[in-house]
Amino acid sequence: MSDRQQFENIYDEFRTLVLNKEYYAHRISRSGKLLKSLDIFLALFAGGSGVLGFALWKTKIFNLPVGPLLLSLATGVAVVLGIARPYLRLEDEHERLSSVQGAYGAIAFLMEDVVTRIKTNREVDENAETIYRALRQVRTSLVAREDTPADRTLIEKMQEIVNQRFPAATYFYYPPSDNAPTK
Repeated sequence: MSDRQQFENIYDEFRTLVLNKEYYAHRISRSGKLLKSLDIFLALFAGGSGVLGFALWKTKIFNLPVGPLLLSLATGVAVVLGIARPYLRLEDEHERLSSVQGAYGAIAFLMEDVVTRIKTNREVDENAETIYRALRQVRTSLVAREDTPADRTLIEKMQEIVNQRFPAATYFYYPPSDNAPTK
């Protein structure tokens, strides 16, 4: 395999790592918002009595007391969610996402160093190849903790971001090999 092909493989791996880091960062953000929203909802409605005094709950529409009905419904949902919440394991999911994202962030950071070293030296040396193989093994160990199935729409959105930051063909300079066909 030519040095250029090796570098392209390393660069593609780097871009994939950045994609995974961004994907899981976005998933963490969504997960955090869900947890925060659930906590606010439970705080407002699980006790029920704290919101009973709001004038809104005395509102009538067509002489029908809508406020107490909505409060009863919201309180009922909050009680069910409050009971079910430990079994939903939302905090565990948030922790898993954080762990995977942190690992991808660290691996991407190290791989960026390898890419920069190769660009600077204009060769894929044995050290770069060894680090690349080691980081691929670490990445392989993360597969069991990844999302299954992954959110395809989010992946496509993150691919656009990564492609803008690190274009496939224009980010790096690496001379074509002498054996490469000319255009």
